[in-house]
Amino acid sequence: MYLRLLFITLCLIPFTAFSQSDFLNYEEVTFTSELEKNMVESLLNDENEIIYGFLIISPEDSNSFDKWKGYYAKEIDVLKSRKIAKKTSKDVKFIYDKLHEKFLRKYVDLSFFDQIFKTGTYNCVTAVALYAMSFQELGIPYAIKETPNHVYIIADPEESQIYIETTNPTIGIKSFPPGFREEFVTKLGMMKLVDQNDIATKGIYGVFEEHYYGGATISLKQLIGIQFYNLGLSEYEKKNYHEAWNKLTVAQLFHKNDQLSTAMYATILHILFNSNYSDWRDIELLPYLERFKNFDIKDASIVGEFQRMLSYVLISNNDDETAEKAFNNYIEKSINEDIKWEITYSYFYEKAVIAYNRANYDEAFNMIVNSYKAKPGNPDAENLLRESFKLAYRNKSTGQAMARLNTLFVNNPDLKNNNHLNSMHLNLCLTEMGEYFGEGKVTKATKMMEYVEKTIAEHPEYLFNENIMGDAYSKAAVYYYKRGYTTKARQLIKKGLEYDPDNYQLKTRLRMINR
Repeated sequence: MYLRLLFITLCLIPFTAFSQSDFLNYEEVTFTSELEKNMVESLLNDENEIIYGFLIISPEDSNSFDKWKGYYAKEIDVLKSRKIAKKTSKDVKFIYDKLHEKFLRKYVDLSFFDQIFKTGTYNCVTAVALYAMSFQELGIPYAIKETPNHVYIIADPEESQIYIETTNPTIGIKSFPPGFREEFVTKLGMMKLVDQNDIATKGIYGVFEEHYYGGATISLKQLIGIQFYNLGLSEYEKKNYHEAWNKLTVAQLFHKNDQLSTAMYATILHILFNSNYSDWRDIELLPYLERFKNFDIKDASIVGEFQRMLSYVLISNNDDETAEKAFNNYIEKSINEDIKWEITYSYFYEKAVIAYNRANYDEAFNMIVNSYKAKPGNPDAENLLRESFKLAYRNKSTGQAMARLNTLFVNNPDLKNNNHLNSMHLNLCLTEMGEYFGEGKVTKATKMMEYVEKTIAEHPEYLFNENIMGDAYSKAAVYYYKRGYTTKARQLIKKGLEYDPDNYQLKTRLRMINR
């Protein structure tokens, strides 16, 4: 049978229909061995025999698989030479009895396909696999049925519909007396449990199978997934949570359903919410929380878990290398753009704060730029952006600071709309204007002054520093005053006062000129 989850976690998780996004692709799955990885890949591509999919659950090497396959094939060859009964039910019963006698000795809830050959132990999954593969080899039509807690097989589903019991050998096979199906479907119709149009479309046998048996029809390949699912739950109950996750993710390569999605979600929650993130395997799982958007987990909770990981790795343990690796891993595997930007903001913000507190202002500025790009307009990022830039370039030339800011704008066009950065740029232009006048480079100074005045006219929202403004226009006035252009000097002072009427330095200069 399907194993039931025996842990309380599942009782606390709201049940929800799975989504394809819940699951991992082949490249994201961690396999137990290279043998398992290669075998799974070949089975997914239909490049190998299905029996290997049931045997791969065993940790043995491929030589043992060939041995058990040969053991099985020998019995199938014997059955191929049987005298085929005219009645399908008799033929199926003969095959059932022979297989049961040869291979199946003891029913055990948790058992795997290789154990059929080693010890004769089996469960509903492995017995169904044995019968289904055998029927396929022997030309008997069949259908594998799945319910939430059980799988079973029906031989000749389109005609005689012979039920094969795999959990109770005393029942064996069950067929129906003449007229039973017709009477069953007629009663369904009389009770209005089935529409007459359904009967006309699906036929008596189709309606009977659907309502008498129930369950979804699955393939042998999907049955491989159920065996891995059972192994995953077994590992969970033994508290081998990473092994459980790995087996469940292999299972979902073959078969996806609500139970598997719920089991995966419960497992990843247990691993992550009990982790101190000292184990890389825990960190590596973080992005997969996003895959379970159908469950009641909010984006903010996922981001908060990433931040908790950063707190351990980056802040408490000062492990910058692992933090960077964790960030890159998350961004690579993330499928949620909103969360990706939040994660990016958090990572670079924390990096910037650490660098700033260590007086590494250049690094702090580079980090906070990345953070701000992920979350434009964030006030915390803006403050740190402004302060780290000031400190990074306080002992460098105006030209160096200007060049860095211009490069920043070129490489990050979205930052051109940032008022704080544009205000910094305006103040640098004012500083450079004053420096040019002080050095007598009047052409460059005049050109920069024109740019400053044009910028202020077009962008009154940009803020300038009073001292820088006063110094720039004072130096411009001094340049012309010393050369005898008093009127020009006075005009420049008054222009500066238009921008900053109470500027003490400019008022003082104006009084001096007016004497």
